Amino acid sequence: MFSMYNLTAFGEKLKSIRKLMGYTQQDVSRISGINRDTIRRIEQGEGIPRYDTLELLSSVYKIDLLDQLKQFRSSNRLYSYYQRLDKVISNFDIDILNKLNQDYEAFMENQQDVLFNPSIYEQFQWMLKGISAYYSNDSLKQLQSLDDFIHSMRYSIPDFNVFEFTHFKYNLFEMRILLAIGLSFIQYCDYKQSNLILIFLLESQLKENNPDQDNILLTIKIYINLSYIYFNLDDYKKSLEYANIGIDYCNRYNNMFMLYLFYSRKGVAELRLGMPNYEDSLRKSIHILEMQNKHDLAKTYRQIMVERYDIDLSK
Repeated sequence: MFSMYNLTAFGEKLKSIRKLMGYTQQDVSRISGINRDTIRRIEQGEGIPRYDTLELLSSVYKIDLLDQLKQFRSSNRLYSYYQRLDKVISNFDIDILNKLNQDYEAFMENQQDVLFNPSIYEQFQWMLKGISAYYSNDSLKQLQSLDDFIHSMRYSIPDFNVFEFTHFKYNLFEMRILLAIGLSFIQYCDYKQSNLILIFLLESQLKENNPDQDNILLTIKIYINLSYIYFNLDDYKKSLEYANIGIDYCNRYNNMFMLYLFYSRKGVAELRLGMPNYEDSLRKSIHILEMQNKHDLAKTYRQIMVERYDIDLSK
């Protein structure tokens, strides 16, 4: 998903290999035919070497330098911010989001010695901006979030059209952006378009025979939001259906991510349908939060149940 390389560390590696072989930069230049200044710049991390240059150096150093370069990718660190974004979305905590913004800015300011595609930075930055707007208390900013997410998507899919979204192929991060776009339509009460996008994403995800953790988390988020959308459409049976499917999916993969939300959505749908065991589902939601030491969120959920549905879960 992300491609970044620590060129300084890679250059130091090449320098150490050269010295172990007893070569000077001039020796390597003579044997390989590569300009000595090019070798110097590579060793100082001043630029990523061309493919043919690495091939020539590989023959001199008797090692596959293309494979070596892969070991100096910084993608794992950048990917950690992507994972933190998932946690922000699941916990709905604006303070955590602000901290993520600050940390990400600091991270990118210290990447002078790393080669990366600048559009990656911009795309992720616009995604963060959209999330901040989406969860703000300002209704105008919430509406703006849709444009922010579309802007983010167009860094990697320049001709992206939100009403022709089925015409494009998406990597995992782009699917995250598409999910955010789908949810942003809820701000405009366009549940139909939101639903179309989420169903498209779900069908794409269910084609994965052996989903990894990231695919599992995305699928869980799709299920919970489909349950939410159908609830807003007053289709409580469909809302309950997706909540139950989501619970089964979490259990199948031993994943508690958003499980409390599924039980909460299940309980409220059961309440609307006049089913007798709705309080059991709601209490399971609170219990899961407490098991995860999310006591403040559990307290908030109890308050919401009292204020919206006149249900006291503290008894």
